[in-house]
Amino acid sequence: MAQPMGFAAKGLTLFLCVVLFSCATEVKIIRETSSPQRPDWIVHPPQAADTVYFTGIASRAATLEEGLAGAVQDGIGRVSAYLGTKVKSEFTENTSLIAKELTRQISAKTQAKVMGAVVVDTYHEKMARVEGDYRLERYDVYVLIGFSTAQAEKELARQEKERLEKARMAHGYYVSGAEKQKRMEYKEARKLYSQTLSLLNELDSAVELKGASVGNTNELLLSAQKALTEVAALLRRVSITVSTGAGTQGDDVFGANLTAKLTEKGFTVTAEKPFVAVGATAVVTKSDVVMGLNSYYAEGSAGAKRVSDGQVIATVSFKTKGFHKNEQQAALNALAEAGAEAGTNLAALLEMGDFP
Repeated sequence: MAQPMGFAAKGLTLFLCVVLFSCATEVKIIRETSSPQRPDWIVHPPQAADTVYFTGIASRAATLEEGLAGAVQDGIGRVSAYLGTKVKSEFTENTSLIAKELTRQISAKTQAKVMGAVVVDTYHEKMARVEGDYRLERYDVYVLIGFSTAQAEKELARQEKERLEKARMAHGYYVSGAEKQKRMEYKEARKLYSQTLSLLNELDSAVELKGASVGNTNELLLSAQKALTEVAALLRRVSITVSTGAGTQGDDVFGANLTAKLTEKGFTVTAEKPFVAVGATAVVTKSDVVMGLNSYYAEGSAGAKRVSDGQVIATVSFKTKGFHKNEQQAALNALAEAGAEAGTNLAALLEMGDFP
């Protein structure tokens, strides 16, 4: 008698499961350690009067050598953090070289100190996954690095001295910048204020400035930022004088359009303490009549000179045309176009001259 189809299907499924299970490759996880017990220093580094200790860690390294190098590099990084990572020092700039040397010393089983650092102990755990002919190994490596407190104190003292020197130098730049600003040497003042801020940004905390015009570097930072903003604005102060030969109205039209274009580019047009003096001259000449409209040319030049020393720093020439049924208005339109063109081109040249 034939068996029901459902029973046959169940039997086939059971058979396949047995075959698949019997053919599955056995996976082995093998764990090895360099010592029977995990050292306590991994979590709780020891304490001593003459040495500070740091634990360096490298996880899932492909080889023991790679793990040791990574753990030492991590430990040296912790020493650098202890000393102050924001302070550029001989130690922090050479952490990679120190780590390489300490790693080499592990291989040579020596205990020679490098810049006050020494590898005191090491520990590793190896996990191997074996599946048939396939084997994958990974290493978790730990190193205990000791650092001489005498060396640490020496390094910290050196850093403190360096910070004070930078603070004093920054204050010196600031004072020199203020003197330049008083003499209207604004570009030189801007450079000195920028140097002040650059040095102050290298400091990780406030430094007291005894006998200075400010109490500490935080106050100096605020003063330098304010001064830099002020001098940047002073650099863009411009006075304007124009002569068009077209009367007061012609001068006003030309000057208004010249002013508008300079203002668009961030310059301040003022007669009070300008850094740059702009002078422009223009003449208008009648051209012809086009389709019932009078046309006039406005032609001339404009120049900018530094007020402090009279040096010419930019010049432009222009020639524009204006149209209108009324001859006077045609001339004014030409002057309006001329003022706008002169202002646009002059602003571009002044910007190229390293204005802020």
